[in-house]
Amino acid sequence: MKVKSFKKTGYYSDRDSLYLRVSTSGAKSWWHRIKTTYLMLGSYPDLSLSDARDLNLLVKIEIKKGNSVNFLKDFLHKTKDAEVLQKLFLGITDFKLTKGAVTFEEAHQKWHQHMVDAKQWRDGNHLKQNLNEVKNIFYPYFQHKPVDTITQENIVEALTKKVDGEQFWVARHETASRNLARVKGIFDYCRYVLNIDFFNPADVNHDYILVKPRNLKTKHHKFIEPERCPEYFADFISSREMDRDVNIACLVVMMTAVRAGDVAAMQWDDVDLENKVWKFTVGKTDRLYRTPLTSEVVERIAPLRSNHKYVFDNDRSRLRHISPNVITMQFKKIPGYEVTAHGWRASLKTWATENSYRQEVTEMQLSHEKDKLEAAYNRTDYFAERADMLNNWQRYLMGE
Repeated sequence: MKVKSFKKTGYYSDRDSLYLRVSTSGAKSWWHRIKTTYLMLGSYPDLSLSDARDLNLLVKIEIKKGNSVNFLKDFLHKTKDAEVLQKLFLGITDFKLTKGAVTFEEAHQKWHQHMVDAKQWRDGNHLKQNLNEVKNIFYPYFQHKPVDTITQENIVEALTKKVDGEQFWVARHETASRNLARVKGIFDYCRYVLNIDFFNPADVNHDYILVKPRNLKTKHHKFIEPERCPEYFADFISSREMDRDVNIACLVVMMTAVRAGDVAAMQWDDVDLENKVWKFTVGKTDRLYRTPLTSEVVERIAPLRSNHKYVFDNDRSRLRHISPNVITMQFKKIPGYEVTAHGWRASLKTWATENSYRQEVTEMQLSHEKDKLEAAYNRTDYFAERADMLNNWQRYLMGE
């Protein structure tokens, strides 16, 4: 049965009274037909054809035993795993209370909500990515399995499925690694928050169990070596209209090494021009941060002062800010250089290292998140030292 080929609204027979239903919206689900009644087994693709057949056969057996549709519905609400469902039908209540207590889907939802409540993610797209990637990668393999019955083999099977002729772990290594870490977090949540006693199956030793991706290279943002930064800065200033918001935003990136996303979203309420300081929340976190502003930055953004929310307004709406991508695009318009907005962070760090600035001062300016234990004992943000460093960086860029 080629499930994906059915698009017209209606019921399509598979075998043993199993039907695929296509709704008017195009959504697909599995149903068991009992004379003139249909019993929903689960939605496709959350429930695969193979699993639907196993579940359908089990339901058919229970109906022959004389069990009612309502009786079956109650159990189907608890699990879609045929093995677990069979044990529930047999009345193995210990299994029902422990092994079948929390399915992977339930654990995933609970963990996700826990992370949202803890304000680990703020951006809407980031929230969707964390939810949907785990669903797409792991649900087809153990969505309805109790978490403490999931094995390391199940994890590896999901990560080594074929994509474009290669294992997923190799073909989409960054995505696969990211979601392995998420699943490990889900199981840790089950152990330490839900108090489920089991071995974390996501503790996978990559070197021994998964194929090591060949020629895997860390991607680095293109940046300008410090010795060419003054040259680029002069070319940028001389060739751009420096009264335009986006070009001033580029200057802020170059002068402070703050991420383009944070610069694009700079708000007037967060800026103190008199004291040359900008306080804001970093990226998609709730981490408060402040950076010194150099005299050149203050001089450039002061004329933009308005009663609008954002310093760098979107041309189409004063209620929105410019896109970070627009900032990066401006950097690429200067011929003879290969650089991104993020690359300026590497330029500042390299220059600071060469000029003997302390690593902790540079790392703080780059707003790299510290180890939690270190952060608990070291609460200083080296503001005065960073201000001195940025002032000297400004002089260097401007050839003074």
